[in-house]
Amino acid sequence: MLADEVESAARGDLLGVLVTTAPITAQEAALDDPAAASAALLWVEYIAIAPSLRKDCPDQDQRRPILKGVGPRLMIAAITRSRTLGLDGRVALHAEGKIACDAYTKWDMRQLGTAIHPAGGSYPVFLGDAAWANLPKWK
Repeated sequence: MLADEVESAARGDLLGVLVTTAPITAQEAALDDPAAASAALLWVEYIAIAPSLRKDCPDQDQRRPILKGVGPRLMIAAITRSRTLGLDGRVALHAEGKIACDAYTKWDMRQLGTAIHPAGGSYPVFLGDAAWANLPKWK
């Protein structure tokens, strides 16, 4: 649905996925950073715009116009869900890979260090607090 709002040519295609858990405490998310400990937050379990996993994926030169804006729209959906749950827009997630880390840094999320991922391994964690959720880019 969110992709349909971004590009009319994408109507009917699934271009992004967002799975969340909330409310969750910093302790439940295995975060020991004081920045995350102050209040419950929405944990993003999975956020992806990886259409190349699909057999019917368009060629790479055709993807960029269709996908532009999908990631930020998914984050806006996470912030909105967090607010709906009374969590003031607070969002946190694991970042798996350089592209994800670069995106969350570009979106002004605060990197908290690393935490154990339920599927195994340790990954960087990024936090968007209430002030971050009120930045103009998320309006």
